Amino acid sequence: MQESRAYETWARMVEPGDEAAGYLVAALGVEESLSFVRTGVVGQILKRLEDSAWLEAGFTRFNKLDSTLQDSFARWQPRLAEAESQSAIRFSNGYQYALLTPAHSSWPSRLQDLGWGAPLALWVRGSTDLVTEVEYWVAMVGARAASGYGARVVGRLVSELVGEGTGVVSGGAYGIDGLAHHEALTNHVPTVAVMAGGVDRPYPLGNRLLLDRVAEQGAVISEMPPGTAPTKWRFLQRNRLIAALADATVVVEAGWRSGSINTANHAEQLGRPVGAVPGSIFDSTSSGCHRILAERRAEVVTDIS
Repeated sequence: MQESRAYETWARMVEPGDEAAGYLVAALGVEESLSFVRTGVVGQILKRLEDSAWLEAGFTRFNKLDSTLQDSFARWQPRLAEAESQSAIRFSNGYQYALLTPAHSSWPSRLQDLGWGAPLALWVRGSTDLVTEVEYWVAMVGARAASGYGARVVGRLVSELVGEGTGVVSGGAYGIDGLAHHEALTNHVPTVAVMAGGVDRPYPLGNRLLLDRVAEQGAVISEMPPGTAPTKWRFLQRNRLIAALADATVVVEAGWRSGSINTANHAEQLGRPVGAVPGSIFDSTSSGCHRILAERRAEVVTDIS
């Protein structure tokens, strides 16, 4: 119980992908690392890690470990009291939304491939076991301004997953994301939506009913605490979770520069297969797909096999 509360406090205190936080938790454990944040003495941490592989790893990863930790403490400590207070309130009153931490058996182990940038907790609307119960996941992402062609492609690809023991993970947005969730629900394919804000802040609002259905039949998850508003930067950070949760990523339609290409970049960095669906050379909504195909960073996808 104390361990879960410590993870929750960390998750409320730091922004997504904070590698300094992940490093401390990995090196010292979630509770001891939190106690060092309370005291705020970086020298004590360095002394505690003296002659350990973790100290060497920290100096290798960060330009100046002591400066990195001092800067991190300056960010974390103003948030610490509120984070601990909120964790205590949720813990004593019960959770409206399920909380998963790396200490839980249902924690998606794929996320640890993100290294020290992995989330420290996940809030869940819906099934907490779905991600670990389904053997194989495909991230299906693409343009918000999806074309009729893109919609037909999504319908075909998702229908090919029926009965294959494969789930669809996406970001709940308009366009290809929403179509992927909708087709998954229609075809009884497991689906997970990853939010950039809290799980109680459906975004876009126009997809509220769709996300409610995803929560009823699958899961809506976020590393941000309930009540957190989505921001542009958090959308980009959210994309790394979509890529990490999936065994492969398929980009159906994407502009030259888009969040979908950002997700593909994360998948590539994780060593996961990336596929892209070719489109018309006259359609800008496929220009991003054509770019990563031309750069040989993605395989051509015409069916789900």
